[in-house]
Amino acid sequence: MNPLESTLSGKNVQEPPKSKSLKSARIHAIHFAPEDKMLRFYLLENQQDEQLLTTEKLSDKTQKQLSQIFNYLQGPIDLYVHGFTQKDSVWEADAIVLLPDYLIDVTSVASCFNHQGSQVLKQLVSNFWYNPPGFSTLIGTSVNLFLDELILNPNLKLEDLIHQLFKHNPLAFSLFDDVQVEKFYDTVRQHFYNIKTLIDSRFNVEEIQLKDCLLEPSFYSVQYGIQGRLDVLYENSEKAFYWILELKSGKPYLPNKYGINTDHHAQIMLYYLLIQSVYGADSHIKCHVLYSSQTENSLRFAPTLEDIIHELIQIRNSIILMHLHLAFRKKQDAFIFDSLNDKHFSSSESYTKRDAGFLLNIYKSLNSFEKEYFKVFSGFIAREQFIAKLGRANIQYTEGLASLWLLSESEKIEFFMILPGLEISSMLTPRDDYPILILKFPQDVSILSNFRVGDTLVLYEQPDILQVQVYKCTLIEQFPSEYHIRLRTRQFPNLTIAQSKKWNLEHDSMDRNFTTQFQGLTEFCQSDETKRNLLLGLQEPGILNTGIPLIENTPLLIQSVLQKILKSKDYFLLWGPPGSGKTSMVIKYLTASLYLNSKESILLLAYTNRAVDEICEAIESINLSSDLDFIRIGSRYAVHPKFRKNLLEEKISGFKTRKELQKLINSTRIVTATLASIQGKRELFQLKNFDTVIIDEASQILESQLIGILPRFKRFILIGDHMQLPAVTAQTEEESKIQSDLLVQQGFKSLSTSYFERMLNTVQQKNWIHCYDMLHFQGRMHRHLMQFPSRFFYQEKLQTLPDEFGFRQLENYSEKFNKTKSISSWLCTERIVFIDCKNETDSMQAKINLPEAILVAQIVQSLFKMYQEQQINWTNLTLGVITPFRAQIALIKQQLQLLALDENLITVDTAERYQGGSRDIIILSTVISDPSQMIQISSVNADGVDRKLNVALTRARDQIILIGNEDILNTSSIYKNLIESYYKVKV
Repeated sequence: MNPLESTLSGKNVQEPPKSKSLKSARIHAIHFAPEDKMLRFYLLENQQDEQLLTTEKLSDKTQKQLSQIFNYLQGPIDLYVHGFTQKDSVWEADAIVLLPDYLIDVTSVASCFNHQGSQVLKQLVSNFWYNPPGFSTLIGTSVNLFLDELILNPNLKLEDLIHQLFKHNPLAFSLFDDVQVEKFYDTVRQHFYNIKTLIDSRFNVEEIQLKDCLLEPSFYSVQYGIQGRLDVLYENSEKAFYWILELKSGKPYLPNKYGINTDHHAQIMLYYLLIQSVYGADSHIKCHVLYSSQTENSLRFAPTLEDIIHELIQIRNSIILMHLHLAFRKKQDAFIFDSLNDKHFSSSESYTKRDAGFLLNIYKSLNSFEKEYFKVFSGFIAREQFIAKLGRANIQYTEGLASLWLLSESEKIEFFMILPGLEISSMLTPRDDYPILILKFPQDVSILSNFRVGDTLVLYEQPDILQVQVYKCTLIEQFPSEYHIRLRTRQFPNLTIAQSKKWNLEHDSMDRNFTTQFQGLTEFCQSDETKRNLLLGLQEPGILNTGIPLIENTPLLIQSVLQKILKSKDYFLLWGPPGSGKTSMVIKYLTASLYLNSKESILLLAYTNRAVDEICEAIESINLSSDLDFIRIGSRYAVHPKFRKNLLEEKISGFKTRKELQKLINSTRIVTATLASIQGKRELFQLKNFDTVIIDEASQILESQLIGILPRFKRFILIGDHMQLPAVTAQTEEESKIQSDLLVQQGFKSLSTSYFERMLNTVQQKNWIHCYDMLHFQGRMHRHLMQFPSRFFYQEKLQTLPDEFGFRQLENYSEKFNKTKSISSWLCTERIVFIDCKNETDSMQAKINLPEAILVAQIVQSLFKMYQEQQINWTNLTLGVITPFRAQIALIKQQLQLLALDENLITVDTAERYQGGSRDIIILSTVISDPSQMIQISSVNADGVDRKLNVALTRARDQIILIGNEDILNTSSIYKNLIESYYKVKV
C-alpha cells in the first residue's frame, strides 16, 4: 500500500449528474488495463457503481501516462476528463488531466513547449539548477513594474519610476558594471515609452477601460490542474467579456504565424483555460501578447488552438509524473538522472542545454554514496511537496493547498484552517507599496485559527475559491476579531470594499520552498570533495592552531566552550538546553569576539523571525567603544519595530548609487536573517564572502533545508537542542525512515531528523570531541523545576547558576509571598503541582475538556488576585497556559473571558508555539480522557524522550501546574514518573 495514497479526495466537489454527455467531470480511477485500453472508474466517491472508459480516442502518450501514474500510486486516483461522452454503456474522453488538485504553475507548463514541441525535461533542470537574476530578468521585472504603475497612473514619467527599480532589486543591480547599467537604462527607457504609447492610444478609447483592469490577478483551476498569475485582466462581468494581456520584455524569437513565440502563445492559452474554468465556458475571452521591446505592432492577437491545448495538457501531466518519479520511484526503476545525457537536450534552447550540461556533469562526478544521498533526499523533498499540494486525510491529518476547495467550511473551522465571513473595514495604500486591508468579523463573531503574523495566506470572496480571483497576501498584524493583511499585488479595487462582500482567509502553499531545497542539493553537490565529506560527516573536522581570543568581559561560565568554538576550523555543534543562554550569552559573546578580534564577516541565521529578533537584541547589547552595526535581511512586517532601522531596505532608502550599496555591504561585517529570507536573497553571496555562519534553532531545520547553504562558508556553528520539538515534516516516522543500506551504514536513520541532530550523533559516535559541546548551566528554571527535565531529558547534566548569580533558582516559593487566606495555600508554597481532574461531563469530545478549562481559569483568577494582594506586577510574561489542542485553547480563552480576565496578559497556546519562549508560571492542561490519546499529546524520539513534554515543562521559571486525568496519564511511564515527583492536589 502506498504510504501517501490517503490524500484528500474530492468529497466536497459538486459532481454533475450522470448522463449521456458530460462536457467535463472529475472521476475516481480504480484501474487501467493498457492492453484492453479500458479504465475502470466511478463518478462519486460514495458510489460503488463502477464505470468503464475506453481510451481508444486518447493519444498514445496519454495512455502511457495513465499506465505510469498507476505505477506510482494505487487507486482510486483523481482524474479530470474533458469531452466526456457515453456510448453503449462505455465512456469516451478527449483529454485527461492527472491529479487535477496537484496544481502546476502555468509558466512551468508553457516553458516546456517550444517550436520543436514538448521539452518536459526543461522543468527538471529548472527545479534543480539555480540561475541568479541577470540582465534579462531585471529588464522583465522592471517592465512589469512600468505596466502596473502606468495602468494605475497613466501620467507617470520614467523619472518617477527609476528609483523604484533600484529599490525593488538593489542587490541584483549592484552586480552590474557601469556599462551594463547604462545599457539597462537605455533598454528600459524604450520599453517605458512603448508601453505608455500603447496605454495612451488603446486604453479608455476602445472597449478596455483602465479602471476595470486587474493587475496580476491569481486564479486556480482544478479542471486543468493549473494555477497562474496573469499580468493584466480586463473584466466586464455584465457582458461576460474578459481580455487577457500578457507582457513580454524579450524580442520575438522564431515566432509562429501570429508573430508570437511558441512558449508565449502556450502561456496565454493556458491563461485562457484558467479564466474559462473560473468564469464559465460561455465567457467571451480575448488574448493578446504585448512585446514591449517593439515600437510597431507590439500588441499581437493570440488565438486559442485546440491541438496545442491537448499537447499542453499532456505536458502538464508529464510534469506531474516527473514529480511522482522523484517521490515514489520503485527500487527497480532507474533514477531519472542516471538515464539522462546531453542528447536528451539536443532540441532545447542554448541556455537550457548549458544548464542541463552543468547539472548532469555535477551528478556524474559524484561517487556512489553521494548519488544515493542525492536520490534519497530528492525523494524526501518531492514527497513533502506532494503532501503540501494535496494534503492527506488518514495516518496523520495534514493540510494541503487542495484543502482550499476540497474541504467544507465546517471542516476547515474544525481544523482552525480558515477565517470565514470577514468584512473589509478599510484599506491603506502606502506610497509605492502594496495595499494593506483591515479585515474584521461581523459584530460578536470570533473564530479561532492557527494563523500567525508573517504567514502567507490567500483571500477570496465567498463562497467558492475556484470561481473567483485569489488575492495572495501576508498577515502583518492580528488582534481579537481583526486581521491586517498586506497584498502581494499593487491593486485592490475600491469598489470591491464598498460592496460589503464576505471574504475568507486561508493558508497558502508555495513551491518556492521546495525548489530551494532541490537546488540546495545541487549546490551541495557542486562543492569540492573535501567540503562534501565534511558536511556528510565522513571526514573529521580540523582545529585551528591559534584560536580567536575572547573579549575581556566574557563570563567565566561560557569561556571554555567559546574558546573551543573559536578554535574550530570547519564546524562546531553546540547543544544548548532550555535557559542555557544560547542567544543572550553564547551568540552575544561569540559574535563580539569574532567582530573585535578578527576580520571575519559573520552571518547569523535562525529558523524563525522571533529568534532573529533575539539575536539582534543580543548584538545590540554588546557594549563596545566603537559602533557595531549590522544588516537585517527580511520584511519590515516580520521584524520587531526596534530592528526595522537595520533592515537593508531602510539602510539604502536614501542611496542614489550602486557604489553606496556596495560600500555598505562590504563595510558591514554582521548580517542577520531567517534561513528563508537569506535564501530569497542569494545575490548577497555574490557581493560578499562570509567567513562564519552561526545558526540558532538548528535542531528545527531539516537537512534538506540546510545542506545547500553550508558550503558557502569557511566555518559553520550550529546551536540547537534536539531534545526539544524537532523539525516539522509532513511525512510520518515510518515514511521518513531511510531504507538505503549505503546511508544507514554511515549513521543516517531518518529523513525527518535535523542536520544538527544527525551530525551531533555522528561526531559523538566518532569521538570527535573537539567539534561539539553541551551547555550545562541554565538560568531559567528553579532547581525544583529543573530536576525532572535534567534526569529524564538531559542525562542529569543540567545545573543551576552558581550561588552568586542564581539566588532566584534556590529560594523557597513561600519566601516570595506573605501568607494569604483568600486562596489555596499550595499556590504560594508549592513549585511543582499536579491536579487530578476527571472529565465527567456529558461532553466527551476528544479534543476538549470543560472541567480542565474551568479549573485553568479559576487558577489564573486566584493567581492574579494573589499578585494584586502582594503588590507584585503582573505582565504578559507572568503566566502561560499550554494545551495540546486548538479546541481546548478556544475553550480556555472562553472561560477566561467569563471571569473577565485580560487575555492579552495570558498566552494560551500549544507547546509548538511556546518553543523558544518562557513564563514565570506555566499551567499545562493535558485534556485527554482516553489512553489511546496519549500519542496525540506526545512526541517521543528514538531514545524514548517525550520532546513535547520537555518543551512544556522547561518553559516555566518559577512554577508548573499540571492538570490531567491521573489514571490516563499514568499509562505513560514518563508521565507516571512526573506525577510521582509532583505535589498532588485533589479537586
